[in-house]
Amino acid sequence: MKSLSELTDSLKRTPTDCTGIDFGSTAAKIVRLRNTGVDLTVVGAEIVEISSGQIEIPTRLRSRCGAIVTSGSGATVKLLTFPGAVDSSFDDQLPKSLGITDPDDFRISYRIITEGHGRSESRVLAVALQNKEATPIMRQFSTGMPAPYSLEIAPLAALSAFERGPVSAASSKPIGLVDFGTTITTLSLFNKGELVLIRRFDFGSKTVIDRLSSTLNVDKETAAGILIDSAFDISELLKELLTPIASHLIVSRDFVERRENCRDVALYTIGEITRSSAAMQCIEQVVKTKIPVWDPFTGLTIAPQALEENTELQRGRFASAIGAAMATLEAS
Repeated sequence: MKSLSELTDSLKRTPTDCTGIDFGSTAAKIVRLRNTGVDLTVVGAEIVEISSGQIEIPTRLRSRCGAIVTSGSGATVKLLTFPGAVDSSFDDQLPKSLGITDPDDFRISYRIITEGHGRSESRVLAVALQNKEATPIMRQFSTGMPAPYSLEIAPLAALSAFERGPVSAASSKPIGLVDFGTTITTLSLFNKGELVLIRRFDFGSKTVIDRLSSTLNVDKETAAGILIDSAFDISELLKELLTPIASHLIVSRDFVERRENCRDVALYTIGEITRSSAAMQCIEQVVKTKIPVWDPFTGLTIAPQALEENTELQRGRFASAIGAAMATLEAS
């Protein structure tokens, strides 16, 4: 018979099978990952429609453990820097550092990037998500499987996979990820394997699609198709819409290169806008560098028939679901 301490340790044991579920406005990206002890294996991945705010998770993707992801468009995300170590007073001071006056209305979490000592600085990535966004999603997992193990916001969940892949491979070189969301674009820059800057901009695929819809007098679905297929010459409109966000990327990149004394930041990207070659060409012309689309499945073992045809064509959309599941399976 196991002792009480042994039973407690077994309950705390890191899961070996996890379903990552990234909730979008109309569909959820779902990935099931399994830690075999040798590698992380993709058991299955699908894009599932959301109906009346609810989803039905396919049986083959159901594990006992769920890593839940929400867009977090209204979340507060900050990379905090301060002298000395992270001490016992940090938790009490964190809401104020995030600009939050009513912490009971938020779920607040943080991760220490760099632990300072003496005069050296600590760097902490902190996030606050409103309960009103988190609660409706978590209610869907009050019974049955998967049982919720974690809750993250999409751009930060994607970073877990990005750090394991391109950041790890880049080693000491500066590298960044541009995550084009539906309403928010998140830029994350790393140097020597550590996060050194994160910025969020009020811009996303919805911005472009709404403008195309009104300018061309078509519905949103048609506008999305035009953006991807470039069926019309929309280069001038894209230039008007995308130049400001591309300029923000340049300013942020140059800032990091000066502050970190590094050069030639390699940028990667994910998000709906990346499916438009015309949009990416416009951004790359302003930034004056190629920005390849990152495939979050790279480096993972993919089981036979794990990816359906529509999944293969939209691999980048699974970055957050993969990252959330990955972080759960590799938690210490």
